[in-house]
Amino acid sequence: MVFLPKLRIQGLLIFISILFAACDPAQSIYLENRTSAPATVLFTFNAGSESYRFPEANESNTFLVSLDTTGASQEIYFGLGTWKIQSSLDSLVAAVASIEIKSERSSESFVGAQQVRTFFTERIPKKRKSRIEIILE
Repeated sequence: MVFLPKLRIQGLLIFISILFAACDPAQSIYLENRTSAPATVLFTFNAGSESYRFPEANESNTFLVSLDTTGASQEIYFGLGTWKIQSSLDSLVAAVASIEIKSERSSESFVGAQQVRTFFTERIPKKRKSRIEIILE
């Protein structure tokens, strides 16, 4: 009878461990400025798209991320899952019309579904498929 409470506690701990290990990670987009000057990333959304709306998007269907200093970063979360699930990436690509990255030294634009898809796909790390990493260098 002495072992019964220990078994219940161990069983509960094992159940909780399995429950947390089985959960999907949170999908996110991580932005980091590694340049020596301020930089910005501007996301423009397709009209009427409600999936994967960024939290601070304004009425003009844009979301501007300002990364002021070297090492400045921001992470935007979108719920559970990974970007390697095709429907998740498809929904994100359908929502974003363009991405513009501006720094002191350069300016890049990615416009249209094909360029946006390539931009996001190339920035999904092999080890963390739940994250899109936009590193400005």
